[in-house]
Amino acid sequence: MSRRLLLLMSTVLGVTAAAPVWAQPQATPAPARAGQAFQGYWIGVDPLDGGDSRRSIVHQEDDTFTMIGRDTVLTLCDETDRGVIFFDDGLAAGRTVLESDTLTIACSNTGDSVVLRVRYELHNGDVMVEDSTTPDGQPVSRIVFHRVSHDPQGATPVPPGRVSRAFAGYWMGVDPLDGGDARRSLVRLANSTYAMAARDTMLTLCDGTDRGFASFDDGVVRGDHVLRSNTLTIQCANGLSVLLHVEYVLVNNALMIEYSALPSGVPVTTTVLHRVSPR
Repeated sequence: MSRRLLLLMSTVLGVTAAAPVWAQPQATPAPARAGQAFQGYWIGVDPLDGGDSRRSIVHQEDDTFTMIGRDTVLTLCDETDRGVIFFDDGLAAGRTVLESDTLTIACSNTGDSVVLRVRYELHNGDVMVEDSTTPDGQPVSRIVFHRVSHDPQGATPVPPGRVSRAFAGYWMGVDPLDGGDARRSLVRLANSTYAMAARDTMLTLCDGTDRGFASFDDGVVRGDHVLRSNTLTIQCANGLSVLLHVEYVLVNNALMIEYSALPSGVPVTTTVLHRVSPR
């Protein structure tokens, strides 16, 4: 392994240690709980700068919410997309309001960070308004978001007899290490294995760009709601490549968790993915 690749992998692992820790999402949906409808993948446009805004929200077992977000124009990060937005203590105030006092924007290019207050309000099942303010209440921004993932109220556990087919589809999320746009296309092959093609807008191995791709063609369903491959390959246009082990765990038919690790078992990243293709 080249010295450059070793340095890049050290960077990946270093960022992993500093990244926000995601709690395990609840294994079954709870339609009666306040705020359940916020769970999903949301897309909008920031009216201040025209930036592409994305929010991945997950309802946890203790009834709090985690959010990981991406914006293509972050003023704090020198007007770039080199940053990640997150909180892990969101609380529902009734069925249509979600709030957190710890919305953090952390820049990977400058090292700067800021903590804001945020309030989300549902206007119907598929439209959500985000209002962020400074800690003392001064307005920062208002963004209208549209749900592109499946409504969590309709999400159901996958019956054991259908697990082998349930991974197939197009999934989207936000990489918690760097705020990159993460996309996964999973296809079930004739021999019942899976092929996967992936896109990420920020690949550390590829000089922090999107000039590369990830794939495997030997994914196998193992046990209950788990898909594994030991040949996930990231190939960069600059000639570098790396092999990882990956595991996908179905939470329900609309939500999936991706765990990747080095062949030695050292964790690399955990990404929450939402199904956006038809079930």
